[in-house]
Amino acid sequence: MSADQQVADLEQQVATLSAQLETANLAHLDLQNRLRQSEGMISVLSEHTSDMTYIVNRGGHFSFVSPSICKLTDYDLDEILRAEPSAFIHVDDVEMVREAIADAFNEPGTIIPINDHRVRHRDLKWLYFEGSAICMPEESGVEGVVVSCHDVTERKQQEETIYRQANYDTLTGLPNRLMFADRLATALLRGHRERHQVGLLFIDLDGFKKVNDTLGHNAGDDLLKEVAVRLAACVRQDDTIARLGGDEFTVILPNIHGPNDTEVVAKKIIERVREAIYLGESEVYVSASIGITLYPDDSEDQETLIKHADTAMYEAKAAGRRTYKFFTANMNQAAQEKMALESELRSAIERDEFDIRYQPIIDLKTGEITGTEALVRWNHPTRGITSPDVFIPLAEEQGLIVPIGEWVFRQACQMAHNWRETGRHDLQMAINVSPRQCQEPGFEEIVDRILAETQLPPSCITLEITESLFIEGADESAVTALHNRRAKGTLLSLDDFGTGYSSLSYLKRFPVDVLKIDREFVNDVTTAPEDQALCRAVIAMAHAFSLDVVGEGVETIEHARVLRDMGCDRAQGYLISKPLTAQDLDVFLNEWPGISF
Repeated sequence: MSADQQVADLEQQVATLSAQLETANLAHLDLQNRLRQSEGMISVLSEHTSDMTYIVNRGGHFSFVSPSICKLTDYDLDEILRAEPSAFIHVDDVEMVREAIADAFNEPGTIIPINDHRVRHRDLKWLYFEGSAICMPEESGVEGVVVSCHDVTERKQQEETIYRQANYDTLTGLPNRLMFADRLATALLRGHRERHQVGLLFIDLDGFKKVNDTLGHNAGDDLLKEVAVRLAACVRQDDTIARLGGDEFTVILPNIHGPNDTEVVAKKIIERVREAIYLGESEVYVSASIGITLYPDDSEDQETLIKHADTAMYEAKAAGRRTYKFFTANMNQAAQEKMALESELRSAIERDEFDIRYQPIIDLKTGEITGTEALVRWNHPTRGITSPDVFIPLAEEQGLIVPIGEWVFRQACQMAHNWRETGRHDLQMAINVSPRQCQEPGFEEIVDRILAETQLPPSCITLEITESLFIEGADESAVTALHNRRAKGTLLSLDDFGTGYSSLSYLKRFPVDVLKIDREFVNDVTTAPEDQALCRAVIAMAHAFSLDVVGEGVETIEHARVLRDMGCDRAQGYLISKPLTAQDLDVFLNEWPGISF
């Protein structure tokens, strides 16, 4: 091959190599350009995504942090890189995240889940994240564990809202009935395991209904919120206060040493609750009745403990309210008897087991019979004649007082009609009416219908109401109904005056015609100066209002003489007669000889 030919071949090879090199350079430049574009895209994506990505090296420090973390937490990149991951994670979640990262180091290539954990924002609020960790040693440039998490704060907030709605009272923020049951079950399990006692208190507010009815439901809500705050101040941090509904609260006292611990808390609650509560411009007072039961002394069963605490609470109310009562076995027996009596009471009307007794009332000046009071009795098939003191409160609780009251009213009106048929036009029939009856929407219509059926003038009837009508807070319908009855000629009598919260304001709001002095004061009117002074004051006050006065429980001629000398108008009691059947009353009226002092 000639020299010229060799030169030409070399030049061709150089040209080919140059072309190949140029092609390689262009490909490299293209690769670098695409890499830069990819890096830019990754940077943009990591900055604007709601996920956060970081790499933790074996020393436990950040070796890479995605820009999105800065945006999510409002911290600067340098602040994050200079700190350890634990500085930004909630103290309760640090150990869980550390274990996930350690597992990732120990199991390269395996994705390790990281459950919900809290990451701190610069303004000290907590954000929730969940994700995973993985170690990829085969990937060049990735030294450590890659952690990738996404923001689940909104989901956690929604879950928290649902949880609170299901387990907490929306008004007071206290645990509700569902959470109470869960907390009590937990306390009992712990008590069983650690062999210690648990106290359970049931609390009911006395006088709440009156505040609610008088000032409105908004004021009632404010009162309940204030009571919740006061209850919280009376217990330990580990104790549970719950609102079961209405004005009923409970307190769970775990890990106590005996009844004295519950007694201390009960006394604190009673003292704090009884303090004045200011609702706008109104100053109101309520009190607390508390029932107490102990685990395991009273029972080891959750439902039984709840029932026992409820029973003891009602005993506290019956004892005068604003007090506490420990559950006893006797209470349990009484509660069982009460339940049986309630069941029997429901069918007593259908079985025609009620009867009326009539107790005569005399004029203390003339000794003549002026009327009678109709008193209902229950002819129980096994218990015999049952006093209204036993079954009337049950009828009130069970809502049976309305049909029973209507039956009594009809029977008494029929008796008054019979009097008029036999010429006894001047006898007045006094009939007891409960607060519940007065508040029934159809109360006036029932009275008008029965009076029409028995052809009885309204003036022949006296409706006897008690101070409980005022204490329990009569609504406007009751006030209107009583005013309307009086406008139609029916007389109103205030029974048992002096035993409740007697007030002259009652006589202004409920214009009555008669005051009846309770037997409690008449019993010792001949011997006790205090009772004499009270009776004299009531009589003088009543006469100042142009009201008649009836003394109840007059059992001796001395009782009658002292009351008469004080100016009392009428008397009722065993001195005149015990309550009589309709037949015996007819005989009594025909044979009454009068009375001489």
